Amino acid sequence: MGAHLLIILNAEEDRTIHELRLATTVPQRIKDREEVIRMSHQGLYTEKIETYFNWKICTVLNTLNRWKKNGLGSLWDAPHPGAKRSVEGSTSASWD
Repeated sequence: MGAHLLIILNAEEDRTIHELRLATTVPQRIKDREEVIRMSHQGLYTEKIETYFNWKICTVLNTLNRWKKNGLGSLWDAPHPGAKRSVEGSTSASWD
């Protein structure tokens, strides 16, 4: 068939990522990663997950491998270098 990277979740991990799915303040990309983990836990092949999300297979495999390596913390992005963007002055900028 294809690649089958099975994720085994314990009861606490399963409950925690299910709560993330229901949270309203969690970004959608985190919820998508959580769902990839749950789909793998349910036994779906990576090709089926890839098709469901319309992702490339390497994105699915990266998500699953990050989970195996880092667990729950792998769902969030690492901080990016540099200063945060800020807007100074009025809300309507003039480019003249």
